[in-house]
Amino acid sequence: MPRIALEVAYEGTGFQGSQGQTRPGARTVDSTLKDGLESLLGQRPKLLWASRTDSGVHAMGNVCAFDAQLPLPAARLPDVLKARLPVDLRVLTAQAAAAGFHPRFDALERSYRYRFSCSERDPALWRCAWCVEPGLEMQAMRQAAALFSGEGWYSAFAEGSLEREQSRCIIRECRITELPGDSGMELWVSANRFLRHMVCRIAGAVLAAGQGRLSLADLGQALSEQKRLRFKPAPPRGLTLMKVTYQDKLGQDTGAAVKTAGLKVQR
Repeated sequence: MPRIALEVAYEGTGFQGSQGQTRPGARTVDSTLKDGLESLLGQRPKLLWASRTDSGVHAMGNVCAFDAQLPLPAARLPDVLKARLPVDLRVLTAQAAAAGFHPRFDALERSYRYRFSCSERDPALWRCAWCVEPGLEMQAMRQAAALFSGEGWYSAFAEGSLEREQSRCIIRECRITELPGDSGMELWVSANRFLRHMVCRIAGAVLAAGQGRLSLADLGQALSEQKRLRFKPAPPRGLTLMKVTYQDKLGQDTGAAVKTAGLKVQR
């Protein structure tokens, strides 16, 4: 059975997370996308996801895969599914992937953006940003973000209790940039894996440093000693999964291959 990989974007406000819920009738990205695919394929496929996002979290590049015989070329799926999906969910790309491709286990890196807004003029911002007071100390925020880099154990910035090895992550990048016109900031974090609520807790710690409520010394100690700190985690609405990165080894063995959305796929 051919395996099809999809790059998916969604505005997460109206979804109870990306994947299955125990509550009957919960609207998730997974169930909504399955509805659209079922209306086209005549069967409900099982979706494998690269990353599980929580309620209210958005995505510009989550990846999922399923097995099916398609009635049309894979590249046409985004256009055909557009009419079968709600406006807050889109399939950006679709392509045939290698038979053993798994969006989660084959991923090398995931990249998230967290957006802070210092403007209250746009009432729609509550959907996609955390509105915070202006006057933050940007240098302290940059230094705080820089502490989250390299291989480490991040249980102090995750929900729940974890064994030491369970909390190991390799963060390639954690930086904060100012948006034009003093309109806010964006925190960018890329790592091989993330723990539950980890990015929102990093964002909350970086903001607390900019507010003068959390010292760099205390933050550094929390990271080195896996010590939990008292600060307000960032709400999920400002978080967006931007990209999932893969090696160029996921395509078929024959034929011309192209790189699309991080996947090497069969044209």
